Amino acid sequence: MKKLIDKIIRCISGLKIMYKLLLVYIIIGTLPLTLLSSYMIYSTKKMIMAQHNDQVSAENKRVRNILFNAIYLATNISDSILYDKALNNLLKNTYASENEVYKSYRNYETIESINRSYTEISDIKIYVTNKTLITSGCFVRVDDQIASTNWYQEVKDSPGKLMWIYDDSTEADSSLRLIRRLPLSNTKEFAIMSISISTNYMRFIINSNSISSVMSIDNAISFYSDDYSEIGRPLKEIYKAESIPLKTPYTLNYQDKECLAYTTSQTAPKSNTSFQITTFDPVAASHVSESILLNIRVILLSFTVPLLMIVGYSIAFNKRILILRREMNKIANGNLNIIDSFNSYDELGELFKDMQKTILSIQELNAKIYEEKLLRQKLLNYQQQMEFNLLTNQINPHFLYNTLETIRMQLSIKKEHDAARIVKQLGKFMRHNIEADTSLVLLSSELDYINIYMEIQHFRFGDRVHYLVSQSENLDLKDYMILPLLLQPIVENAFVHGLESKKSGGTIAIEVSVSEEFLILSVTDNGLGMSEDTLNTLLLNINDPGNKSKSHIGLHNVQQRIKLFYGEKYGLQIKSMENQFTVITLYLPLQVDYNSFINNGGFNHEIYNS
Repeated sequence: MKKLIDKIIRCISGLKIMYKLLLVYIIIGTLPLTLLSSYMIYSTKKMIMAQHNDQVSAENKRVRNILFNAIYLATNISDSILYDKALNNLLKNTYASENEVYKSYRNYETIESINRSYTEISDIKIYVTNKTLITSGCFVRVDDQIASTNWYQEVKDSPGKLMWIYDDSTEADSSLRLIRRLPLSNTKEFAIMSISISTNYMRFIINSNSISSVMSIDNAISFYSDDYSEIGRPLKEIYKAESIPLKTPYTLNYQDKECLAYTTSQTAPKSNTSFQITTFDPVAASHVSESILLNIRVILLSFTVPLLMIVGYSIAFNKRILILRREMNKIANGNLNIIDSFNSYDELGELFKDMQKTILSIQELNAKIYEEKLLRQKLLNYQQQMEFNLLTNQINPHFLYNTLETIRMQLSIKKEHDAARIVKQLGKFMRHNIEADTSLVLLSSELDYINIYMEIQHFRFGDRVHYLVSQSENLDLKDYMILPLLLQPIVENAFVHGLESKKSGGTIAIEVSVSEEFLILSVTDNGLGMSEDTLNTLLLNINDPGNKSKSHIGLHNVQQRIKLFYGEKYGLQIKSMENQFTVITLYLPLQVDYNSFINNGGFNHEIYNS
């Protein structure tokens, strides 16, 4: 299982971003949306069907109430006619002439009054067997044709029986009839009452634009329908079904349409006749289909629009990625000339800005490397020039002349061994100058060299000049290396410009100390000092790399060598007060790898960061 998961992860990781986005869309968007859409379609269909079920059942209940009111009214009217004594007497009397019959008909107004009072009733007929009565108005004498009808045969032998029939022999407005025998007291004669329900009244009251209704008697013949052509047809032909459920919505193919149907039954009062009422909703199925189609369109739109947006975004994103790759390939191949702008303000735009910053950093670094190469070459050239200058100028001819003359005088007059020692020290001094190169030397070795120089000077000037060297506690001079011949020009400057004219009491103090960042070498003399203007001029001269003046050439060379080798952060600092003192301080780095500087063509870490 774990191997399968790892394999799937590797496959997904290898896909392009566009396919990854599509995969994420399918997993995160499509599946939940499909489930939600299915539920929405199901819920919508259920809700719409529930609405139509309520409508068709409510319409069925309304139609059933209208029918019930009509048959109940007809039943009550038949009851009142059944027990009408005036009608009973009219029907059983024997009449001598037609005039008497017409007079009796005119005197009896109950039925006409009923016809005028109830629009539900379209017609009331009284079928009589009394041969002295004639057919006129609502009275009809039974003839052979009437006597042969089924309803007549069924009712004549059933006194008081109430029966509902469909009669297509009458006009279209009265196809539903109530039939009832009227027994006549004290005679064998009888009459049959027929009350017809007005179909037009029923149609006017029902009057539903969207829902159709069909009513039948005993689940056999239709006596009412919104479609006139269906009246009188068997229900099996209309519904095209052997049986239909009651009191539950069902689907039926009615008039070549799939309709939602609802059927109930109603038993007529005082009768065994059962009426079936069916209501049809022909638009329910289409409403459901339209709703489903609408939901499907919305769902497809919900699928398609994000898909097109993702594809479009992926294509645009891929184009920008290709542009970035192309420009990065340029950089990888050493071509820093990339496009000037990248029209994007998102993460890719920020990445392009970072790439531009990287290019600027590379260009600046290349410029620094080039400048440092030039600086290195300049330093090497300057060091070579320093070597030449040291070879030609490191021993002042005047100093050598005076020293050698002094030695000669001592050797000729006193014949002392000190002269031999001075000559020996002078040899060491000259050897140190001649052998000095651009390599770093131990600070302790350089101070030994200064001691030789000071000893020679003390030998020359005697008690006129004193010197001392001091260092901070716990400071090991062998832990530090500096450029050679940095202190000697400064000490010599103290003699030449500070103490040479003093007759006595001259002092030179050399102090070695360290701070967190610097190695500090201070040379202090109590000589002539300098005015503020002279000091400023001196500082300008020694800090000017192009200064060709021979005044204070030693200090100028020291300053330039320090700047070139160690960096601008390091160098000389001079303080002086006229006729009092002069302090020249060297600020050097604590540690320098000179060989790394020469071999690698640049400063070490401390120097570079300076």
